[in-house]
Amino acid sequence: MIGNVAVVIPALNPEAQLVHYADRLLAKGAARIIVVDDGSSPACAPIFQMLSQKERCTVLHHPANRGKGRALKTAFAHILAHHGSLSGVVTADCDGQHSPEDVEKMAASLRQHPHSIILGARDFSLEHVPPKSRFGNRLTSFLFKALYGAEIGDTQTGLRGIPKQELGWLLALKGERFEYEMNMLIYARKMNVKIREVPIRTIYFNRNEGTHYRPVKDSLKIFRKIISGLFYYAFPALIFLIADMLSFSLLYRYVLAGIPHVWKVLAATAASQVVAFAAFLMVKYRLLKWKRFLVRYLMACLLFIVVSFLLIEAGSGLLQFDPVLAKTIASLFLALFFYQLQLHWGIFSGYPEYGQLAGESAMAKGYGLFFKSVRQLVRFVYPSYKAQISGEIAGPAVYVSHHRNLFGPFVILLWYPEFIRTWILHVFLDRKSCSRQYADYTFTKRFGFPRALANPAAFFLSFMITKLLKSGRGIPVFRSSRKIIRTFQESVEALKNGESIAIYPDIDYTDNAAGVKGMYEGFLYLEKYFYKETGRHVQFVPLYASKTKRLLVTGTPVFFREGEDFRTEKEVVYEKLHKALNRLAAQYGE
Repeated sequence: MIGNVAVVIPALNPEAQLVHYADRLLAKGAARIIVVDDGSSPACAPIFQMLSQKERCTVLHHPANRGKGRALKTAFAHILAHHGSLSGVVTADCDGQHSPEDVEKMAASLRQHPHSIILGARDFSLEHVPPKSRFGNRLTSFLFKALYGAEIGDTQTGLRGIPKQELGWLLALKGERFEYEMNMLIYARKMNVKIREVPIRTIYFNRNEGTHYRPVKDSLKIFRKIISGLFYYAFPALIFLIADMLSFSLLYRYVLAGIPHVWKVLAATAASQVVAFAAFLMVKYRLLKWKRFLVRYLMACLLFIVVSFLLIEAGSGLLQFDPVLAKTIASLFLALFFYQLQLHWGIFSGYPEYGQLAGESAMAKGYGLFFKSVRQLVRFVYPSYKAQISGEIAGPAVYVSHHRNLFGPFVILLWYPEFIRTWILHVFLDRKSCSRQYADYTFTKRFGFPRALANPAAFFLSFMITKLLKSGRGIPVFRSSRKIIRTFQESVEALKNGESIAIYPDIDYTDNAAGVKGMYEGFLYLEKYFYKETGRHVQFVPLYASKTKRLLVTGTPVFFREGEDFRTEKEVVYEKLHKALNRLAAQYGE
């Protein structure tokens, strides 16, 4: 039996056999079938009409072809909105290459491993496999293993089992066409979501001539996705390399000039290794709180000092290289070794805030590396704030705070000691929209920049802002749009996965006064969605940032009362939060 999962089938100009395929899946006990018509021709309308008439089968439509990635995301959003009781999904192709027996096998593996992404792996050594499919999969598998340290035999399989709790971040993932499936694997690897493979039948019809895969264009997109994720793992090695080379050159050429060569090389090597590891520690400063990880660093540092010294001596003595050139070669070698340690064993990143054990929900990962790096740099120059957190807060909460022209979000993201996902206007999470917002409003209307200056400034700033907010795992808010349902869906999934949320509902967000004036009430509908999914109430917590006392202080959690009318209770909760924030402002404000 397939059981309590939805089978998701993206379809572009399918054959009539799709109807029979759906019947076989339903006969095997699929809880729901979601077919996405991705802009098929009018001739296919009777096929989708027959499917829509079947019990437990839903057909969603794209008016034009938007790609397989977008079709999958459309189905995922529908499942989160309307079928929250399902345990997961199995994605399958519409051409019959994935047999119902293999779909059943995937669902069984998903039940056995509810925190893993399951891949249906084909055997590409068989004679009937088309050459382009064999070559493409072998190439991407090789690159994926080389760059991300995971051996996956079939990176391009469309038969996948996905737990429901992972659908939230998959909705926000980039990729509209076939590259989306590769991006899924890259980010699953980044977030330590376990990837498992299950062998399935290798079925091709007419040597795969009916595929909508574009060999050149889609292959380039997939390759670009594979390479783009490299920075995530190479970043620690890059920090190490730059700090190591610069500090050695400075010490050897200037600071230690005049002492014997061997001692100068040894001292400069030891000092540069310490500086390189210290630079990495500064980026990931929380390691200092975890002794077992500090021991790993010290042991690795000592090893690198010895190896670096021997390489420099060999290069400058035996090969007659300049010591700085020999050090450069040694640093490159050590940086590559550092990268492999980070990639395959994760000995420098396996602690609570920066990762989790494989198999835990990816939604509980925390801030991204870029956000954490920028935040740490800002903390060096910005005054520190202490947090005074109520002991009544239990589990994930929705923090409601005062915007104060960006002061509230800035200070709370910078200094609040717990991971919080912030509601952010959606334009700031899309680079093009962000650039337009800055050029058309912020720089021109608010700051009076001439258009000739506003446009380039907005263009360059938008790259940094969108990257930073995405790395900070902001939740996009679609005001005055039906897309606001996506905001609530992602927020509910975050709360269900133990993540707290921060909301700044000021109507006049530019108001710098200590007290809170009018607030939007729409965010309180989060209670309705969360209660429908879980049967539990959201705890709304007032959170105030005091400039003068440099303090982040929370109030008592506020809950909707059980059994009360939602509209009436919404007004009550609103008033309680509004008054609580103003009481905190009166007590701790300026």
